[in-house]
Order: sequence, then structure tokens, then C-alpha cells
Amino acid sequence: MLRACFLPPTVSEFSAGGLPQELFQQDLANDPAAATLLPLLDWRWADSLPAAMAAAARSRRLTLWRQGRDRLELAASIAATLRQAGIDSMLLKGAALIARYYDPGVRGVGDVDLQVPRGQVRAAVEALLQTGWTAEGGLTPARIESQMRARHAWQFYKPGPDGKEEMCDVHWHPVVRCYSPRLAELFLEGAETVTAGSHTVRIPCATDLLFHAAAHGLQWSWTSPLRWIPDAWFVIRSGAVDWQRLRMLAAEVDMTFRVHRALEYLKTHFDAAVPEAALESLAQAPRWEAREQTLLEKPSPLGMADAARWHLYNFRRLRRFDPAWKDSNAISGFVSYLTVFFQTQRRRDLPGSIWRKAHAKPTV
Repeated sequence: MLRACFLPPTVSEFSAGGLPQELFQQDLANDPAAATLLPLLDWRWADSLPAAMAAAARSRRLTLWRQGRDRLELAASIAATLRQAGIDSMLLKGAALIARYYDPGVRGVGDVDLQVPRGQVRAAVEALLQTGWTAEGGLTPARIESQMRARHAWQFYKPGPDGKEEMCDVHWHPVVRCYSPRLAELFLEGAETVTAGSHTVRIPCATDLLFHAAAHGLQWSWTSPLRWIPDAWFVIRSGAVDWQRLRMLAAEVDMTFRVHRALEYLKTHFDAAVPEAALESLAQAPRWEAREQTLLEKPSPLGMADAARWHLYNFRRLRRFDPAWKDSNAISGFVSYLTVFFQTQRRRDLPGSIWRKAHAKPTV
């Protein structure tokens, strides 16, 4: 279904007889991934879809268009709240992509993700709490600030005007498991201002959005990381990617193997316009990155041994950017990391916290 969305009509499997019949036999009601791709299928093959599928696709596009409009309205409102507190912010992920790169209604947006400067995280949290938002877990600004050592963002909730819960994530690192402060600075320095409807918003440049799609999409997740493929494809399609900057971003946070794997996949399976020179520049990566990626591509949920390995890799990524952990004994530093990650005040309470966390499915 993804190939049908993006491959050109000259490709043999779609040219002679149009779309393959097995495409129309998808069980959309019980296949969330296929349902997610319906608007893209309509965007690409509107005149070739059977009537029932076309009607479902256009209905879904209308729903996503309304959702996107509402999410951009919410994002603009949050950004205004932060500006009043003297904090500049930038949209990330879905809201940023629909603001510039997608046709209206083609991509859904769940929660709103915003990046703020690292030194202004506490002020941003306080501004949100003062305007009716609640931090996940009920954490105070001070406790969220302490979590900055081991995480990249924190989630907030607020009742919406229609009674449904609204969500936003405040990022101090723009991309999960990319802990270099320099990467966060580069994202903010490279930000572009775009007009989305009646709103003016700041979003990452095309290169940074492509890096985000690749680095975020190929990580371990409770849900199938399908959406990164159209996200990356649409950004590449814009022709605005700086491939040398992409290589620099990947090297800064040890994501060279993952970004190469993503781009190679896009070029091989979806004819994405990725220069061979860009692939060659990303081809050499440390072996540990490849071993980590093998772990991250395992199906969920991870077993206890693999979960422990995940934390070892995560600590390895964090350690070189944390002065205390970098200079400490590796074992002592890792135990300290676990106490922060699992929000444990005392080391003796760590086993119980790990046990509870291991038996609770994440909400996101």
C-alpha cells in the first residue's frame, strides 16, 4: 500500500492494469496502518480508486484536515503562551510537517510537539502549568528539570473545548535519544518561519525534519513506525535538503547508521531522490550503532534482557554529554542514570521501580 502511494505510474506493477486488486482487499476496519494510508492513496490515485474506497479516503482526509487545523490552532496558542513568558518555541514532528510539506488532510497529527531552549525549560513548564496544563505524572517543574538528564521531552495534558483531552510535548532535545546540546542549538538556529492558515509558526528546516523522521522512525516503539516513511519522502520531494548538514547532524549524535539505513530504504523501495553521494557519506558508522539498531528493530514488547540492553545503549548515548556521568565509574554512573530515569529518590528503591515500570505499558 505504501508503494502504491509513492511509486510513479511508470513502475511496471502499477502501469499496465492500474492498481493491483489485492490493494482493494485491505481490511481497513481492522488494519489501522492501512487506514492511516488511505488519505495518501487518495492523494496519489484519486481517479483510480473504487467508489467505496474513494469515499472512505476522502472522508478520512476531511477528518484529518479538521484535525490539522485544530492542532495548528492549539500549537499557535501554546506558542503565544510561551512568548508571553519570554520563551521562543518551535513546532516539531507532525504539526511542523503539515505546516509546510503535506497537502491538507493527508497526514494526521496527534499531540503537539514543541522545542524550547534548554535553559528555558523550567520557565516553559511553569507557564504551561499556570494556564491549565498538567504534567504527566503530576511532576513539579523542579522534578521535570531533574528528568532532563535522562529524557528528551515531557508530556502535558489539558481538557479541550470539546471535552477531549489535548496533549503537548515540551522538548529540550528535538529528537528522542539524541542528547547532544549542540543538536538542539542547531535545530533552533536553522528554524524557518512559515505561514499556516492564519498562523505564523517556526518549524525546523527541511534537513532537520528529514533527520528527525529518520532518527525517530527507526527506533523501538510500541506501535508500528510507519509514518516516518511518508514524512521523509515528502521532505525529500521538496528538494530543500542540505545533504552535508544531514551528515553532520547524524555524526553529532551517533545516528549515522540509522540515517543511512532509512535513506537507503527510501531510495530502494520508494525511488526517493537521495543522492548516491549522500548515501556514501553515511555508509561508515561505528559497529555499536548497528548492534543497537538490531535491538531497536525487535518486535514489542522487549524482554527483560533486551530492555536492559536498551538502557545500556541509552546510557551510552547520554553519558558523553553529562559531565557527572562522563567522569564517574561506568557502573556507578549507570546506577545513577537508572535512579533518574525511573524517578527513584534512593538507590535501594530502584529494583521495585524497575519492576513496576517493566509491567506497565507506556501511554505513548
